[in-house]
Amino acid sequence: MIGEIDAIQDGIRKPDPGAIQSILTEVLRLKRLVDDLHVLFVEEAKPLNYETEALGIMETVEASIDRLAADFVQSRITVSRRWETDALVMGDREGLIQVFSNIFKNTCRYTDSPGRLVISGSVEAREISLKFDDTPPGIPGDKLGKIFDRLFRADPSRSRKTGGSGIGLAICKTIVERHGGRIFASGSKLGGLRIEIRLPLAARFNPSP
Repeated sequence: MIGEIDAIQDGIRKPDPGAIQSILTEVLRLKRLVDDLHVLFVEEAKPLNYETEALGIMETVEASIDRLAADFVQSRITVSRRWETDALVMGDREGLIQVFSNIFKNTCRYTDSPGRLVISGSVEAREISLKFDDTPPGIPGDKLGKIFDRLFRADPSRSRKTGGSGIGLAICKTIVERHGGRIFASGSKLGGLRIEIRLPLAARFNPSP
């Protein structure tokens, strides 16, 4: 970005719409990176006993889907749900919406269009298991264990093109672990990526026998 501005100042490049758009694209990419780093800092700075409430996990997922409805339409991603049961967890609603939104943004950015996202939920041993499966492309197996690392990009060139910061899934890991949960990545049977989140059920929630 500095190089492009220097070229304009030196008269090597004209300040035409193409040059301005190129600089704007870089500014927006840096803004997303700074915003994501801020979210990560805020989450890590929260006290371990920060305030939570009983949340219907399926309703929280649906709220995240609603917030990104336009992104799904623009990316031509069809979303389907397979809920076995609803469940209550003790959590920070906006924090969990941030987790689900980051997963959905990754699907919209990296899944070939048209594509699919299948969300399934089931209760297993006092935990709710949420699985997010999307269609190709997937991530090589040797890189799956790194995708929650800060600034990691499975494909740096594509991440730069689509504006990924490399922070989104690190934020997910931080928030999920602060809720006493776990997050995993694996290959999806749909040909893309599977993200699985396991969260402890609220003490007052009794799954149906």
